Formats: sequence, C-alpha cells, structure tokens
Amino acid sequence: MSNLIFGIGLIGILAVAIIASRSLARFAILTLFTVMVSGAILQFFSSHSLDVTFGLTQWWLLVTGLVLALLSIYYGRARGQAALWSRASNTVLIGSSALIAVAFFTSRLLAPGELAPLSSVGYFVQKVAAEDNAKWLNATSQLADASVIDTWANVGGPMLLIMSFAGIMIGTVSFLLYGSVNEVAVSAGSVIFVQIFFVVIAPFALAPIVERTYRKIAGGAQLPMLYSLLSIAIISASNAVLLTYGHITLQFTIIAITLWIGAFLAPISRFPARLFTTLAVVAASMVWFPLAGLSLVILLGALVYFGRGLFSGPRESRKNSAISFTLSLILGALTIEFLNSALRYSLGVDSASAAPIGGESDTGFAGGISTAVRTITAPTLPLFDDPGGTEQITTLLLVLTLVSILGLVWVRVGRNTFTRGRLKPFIPIVLSGGYALAIAFTDFWAVGDGPNYGSLKISFAVFLPILVCSLPFALMTFHRGSAKVNGLGVGAVALIVIMLTLDTLFPRAVLQLKPTNWPGVSGSPYWYPAEVRDTGDQTLASNPIGCVFLPRGAIAPTGLPQGQLIYTCTRLLAGVAGVETLAAPIVKWELDEWLQNRTMWSEVHPQFSALSPEIQRRNLILLDNDRQVVGLESLGILLNRFPPLEP
Repeated sequence: MSNLIFGIGLIGILAVAIIASRSLARFAILTLFTVMVSGAILQFFSSHSLDVTFGLTQWWLLVTGLVLALLSIYYGRARGQAALWSRASNTVLIGSSALIAVAFFTSRLLAPGELAPLSSVGYFVQKVAAEDNAKWLNATSQLADASVIDTWANVGGPMLLIMSFAGIMIGTVSFLLYGSVNEVAVSAGSVIFVQIFFVVIAPFALAPIVERTYRKIAGGAQLPMLYSLLSIAIISASNAVLLTYGHITLQFTIIAITLWIGAFLAPISRFPARLFTTLAVVAASMVWFPLAGLSLVILLGALVYFGRGLFSGPRESRKNSAISFTLSLILGALTIEFLNSALRYSLGVDSASAAPIGGESDTGFAGGISTAVRTITAPTLPLFDDPGGTEQITTLLLVLTLVSILGLVWVRVGRNTFTRGRLKPFIPIVLSGGYALAIAFTDFWAVGDGPNYGSLKISFAVFLPILVCSLPFALMTFHRGSAKVNGLGVGAVALIVIMLTLDTLFPRAVLQLKPTNWPGVSGSPYWYPAEVRDTGDQTLASNPIGCVFLPRGAIAPTGLPQGQLIYTCTRLLAGVAGVETLAAPIVKWELDEWLQNRTMWSEVHPQFSALSPEIQRRNLILLDNDRQVVGLESLGILLNRFPPLEP
C-alpha cells in the first residue's frame, strides 16, 4: 500500500514541477540537479553510520520531489518566463519520448510464449554479455526486501534514488495486480525499468538545445526542428545499444554530460543552468566513478572561479558568486571523500603508508624526507586493461564529432577571435574532450597498447554528448542566417542517417525492441523456476540462486559442459536474490570450471562447507545435459550428497 501512496505522490509532484517550471529544459536541469545533490547527501550520511533502507529512500525521494517542485515554482514564476513554453519544442521532446516508450511497451506486449505481467528474469538471461546487470539486481533486491543497502561501491546515492523510484513504480503495479508486492518482480523489474527509462528520457537531455531551436541564436539564425530530431535519434539510439551490456551508469552519465554541454551552448535567461549542470556533473562521479578525475578538476575550477568573483564586479555579481561558491563548497564537502577513494582505486594507489625498512624510525630532516619518499606508491593503473565488452566511438562517429565541433565553432564564432566571453560556451566540450584524450594517452602508457576498455568507455561517454550537442549547430553552416532547411541541409541529414545505419548504430538500437528479448516460460526453459510468477507472495528467499548441471548418474554437480551458460545463470540469479556477495564463491567456482574446462567440485567442497547456513539453505536449479530442469536442491544437501572424491 505504501508503494501506491508514494507512487501517486511522486507523480503528482513531478506534474506540478513540470507545469510550474514553464520550460522542459529548466525542468530537466532542475531534476538532474536536485537528484544529484540529494543523492550525494544520502550517500554522505550513509558513509557516516546512517542505515539506508527502501523505507528511508521512499521518504527521501518524496522530500527531493518537494524541493524540485519548490525550485520549479521559484524559477518558473519569474517575469516573462511564460513565453518559454513552446508547443513545437514540447511536441518534439515529449513526442520523441512517448514514441520510444510506446515502442518498448509494444515489444513487451508482442513477446512470445507464456509471460506473467511482471516477468523479467528471462530478459536478463538472454543478455549474456551484460554481466553488470548482476550488480544492479543485487542493489534492487535490497530495496525489494527492505534490507540495509550495502552496495554503495556499485550504486551511488543518486542512482539509488532513481532505482528506488523504479521500485516504487513496480511495487505499485504488483499491488494493483495482486494486492501485495512480489519481491522478485521488484528486484528484477526495477533494473529493467531504469534501463528503459534512461532510453525514454534521453531526448530531454537535449532540451536546452531543442528549446533554443525556437529562439534567436548568434548569427541571427534559428536551429530547425529537423536537426534537433537527428540529435535526439542519435542519443536515444546510443542509450538503447547500451542495454546490450547493462551499462546503466553510462546511460545516466551520457544524459548528464549532454545536459551540461547543452546548458552552456544554449543558456536559459534568468536561470543558473550552467551552475546547476556543472555541480551535477561533479556529483555524477558518484554514479560513474571513472568521471572522478574530471569531477575534481571541475570542482576546483568552480571554487577558484567563484572565489575570485567574491572580490570583484558589481554587488549583484558578488552576491551570485557568493551563492555559487557556497554551493560548490557544500558539494565539495559531500563528495571529496568519495572522489579521493575513487581516484585511488582507479590509479591503483595503496592508501597504507610504507613502514621504515628494518622497523627503525628515521629522525631529522633528511630522515623525514627519506620516509616520505618510501611512502609514495606508484600508480599501477589496474583498470585500463580490464576485460569486458563496451560500446565505443567508431571511426565514423569520431570523424562526425570532430567535423561537428568545427561547424559549431564556425557558427558561434566565425572569423572572430576567441575572447573570454566567446570561449565560455565551449568550456564543457574542452574539459570533457581533454579528459578523454588524457585518459587515452594514459591507457596506452599503462597497458602498452590500446585503446582498451577504460579509454573506449570514457570516449563513448564524452564524445557522444559532444556530437549530439554540436551537430544541430554545425548543420547551420549550410544556411546561416535562415531558419528554413534547404536542400543541402536535408541531404546532410539523410547522409548522416545512412552512415549511422551502415555503422550499425541505428540497427543495433532497433534490436533492443525485438519481442524475443522477453522470452516466456513455454517449454520450461532452464531459468523458469526463478522467473517472476503471476502472484504477489513470491519472496526473494524462496528464489533459486544459481544453476548447475547434475544429470542422472552424475558423480558431482558441475558447470560443464556449458560453462558460460551456468556461470551467467548463477551470477544473475544470485543478484536477483540479493546474495551476490554471499554467493561469490559459487560464482567463482563456475567461472573457473568454464575457463579451465574441468570439474572442480572436490576442490571447492571444503570452502562451500564453510559457507554461511543462509547460503547453504538456498536452492540451485539442477539441469541435465539437454538444459532441462530436473529439480531444485539446496547447496547444503548437494554438499552432503556429493562428498569430495578421493584423489
């Protein structure tokens, strides 16, 4: 019942905020800012002994929504702001999001086989490459069973709030269908909700630029709707293809950086869009830690810039600088501990100080220098050669991005020289682009070749937003000074669509809409005992936590002969059930069997026998060699039935 009450309340508050803001761009920026700051505060308190549960995040979300509504009312009531509403811009943004939402909903309705209304486990089983889904499932499972959240290493405060919103929505649907909450549906469905939600709202990341379409810009021209629609198609497709890998945090990061760049290129009158998006990007590293270096640079730059403004300029300017400096300082206090931890982890720097050789202390000035030198730990940069699949900026996308930047500079600056005022709109592009280039050089230095996983992922997160924000301006080079799209403009758009289709971006995005992405349980597929059932009393504790092969006559459970399938199954189901950490030895056993292609039950039996009773009581799905389910058995019973073989 609480989910229903909170769900109605949050939707009502969001409706008030949208109407009161009088601008979808302002609403998008305020939403990003409030969620990021509120999430940063939540994570800060959680690291200082606050137990965070789903019940707490529900109330936290409600307060966050009220703050958003108040800010929307405050900034939306300014004189003359009503003129910002544009039927055309609203149609583009809302229509694009609605079209994407309808496409996903239709795909779900057309899914083959028998599916309960909230079935979702099979969706994850089909995405073998999306190993990150297990982390998100583990977080949402803790929301589903109202346990204390302990997954902060994977899910930052802002993302936890978004997942909590998804949990409220799925819980509300479950309550309306069954009169109670299906915990497995909340655990699995919340992750799918967030993933698709980020695709649906991706067009709003371009709201500042789309609304700028219908107002004058530098050079006396206007951005045509066609160009904005092209950028919307690109960012939506890019967020959709990330579903293949389950990169939720990357989806969110792309939206945040796009809003940041757009706010600088198309600022909103009498609204601190640049300040709010800048601070939001600082906090975005709590969602996606590879941004920690960029966030630290932005934070320090903001403190220096606004700090100087405290002592120069007219009184009103000093007042604004004081407010901005204070907000930056508060956000710095909330995030600095996380930034330090994230940077140390990324660099592979040990935080422990080295002890003096031989255990003897050095004294004096020279001794102090000697001790200090020994405590310096060289960065090992362990993350750059991490294995894993990720989306990447192809050569075609990179060339298109660079050409778009040149076109943007030509439209905004032309033959004029760069002054401080003309440079300001390009600050996010310079900082984020420079960060991506620095990471690329570091990648080659750390690994010896490249590009590798780390730089590929960061390049995608940075250059994609730069592309979609600069492209509409760049296309204006074909008809500068005119609001009408000429033949060259139409031809350029058509050519870009053809190139991105041949480059497979658009086709791979459409693949996410295939109804077969939602497999049913007809024919009893191997995961069906863990699938969401058409009931309201399915608890996480009753769900299986993994799969093993155990055909008739087998001498021991194993992950072979299909090691990858069994490993993926267990990794996902352990996440759904909220026991990712406790079940880690089981997941590692199946991974080792898969990679080494040999049975290892006798080797892991002593370790499994020492696992907690909670894990030993949980069931595993037993499969024969044809992947047919032959039963369910607890780990403890399997340990008793199959003792280690004599060497």
